Amino acid sequence: MKEKSIQDWIYVILQFIFFLLYLQDFTILSWEISKDAKILFQLIAGMGLLFSILAVLSMNTLVSPFPSPKKEIQLQTKGVFSFARHPIYTGILILFYAWGIAQASTYKISIALFFNLFIYCKARYEEQLLREKFPDYKEYALKTGMFFPKLFK
Repeated sequence: MKEKSIQDWIYVILQFIFFLLYLQDFTILSWEISKDAKILFQLIAGMGLLFSILAVLSMNTLVSPFPSPKKEIQLQTKGVFSFARHPIYTGILILFYAWGIAQASTYKISIALFFNLFIYCKARYEEQLLREKFPDYKEYALKTGMFFPKLFK
């Protein structure tokens, strides 16, 4: 097994820190959300979680928190990967934003915003490695959105 790079480890550690920060709750700015809106955003958060789970299950044992692809991995373009190149990240982003809104938590929404920037950088690095490993990745990237489906192809 190939050793993971320092950059791989930094991304994984930072991602873990973001998850820990998200689990905390601090009141930055107090606001209210209606009961109906809270239920709606909880359902959206659940859909985000489900989307991530489907992506993990489709990768089976090849899923990894590290951006460097495993040696035995194949390019995934079917199922949830036909909607987004990074469906695990998509689901987590939806979960973070929607749950933050459902909880009327400015803190959680702020963490989601910073996590969004972080995960974009991690995905760009991951895509650089995937382009090196898979010649077809460039064409796949042209047809499929990074986190959300492309509206125009």
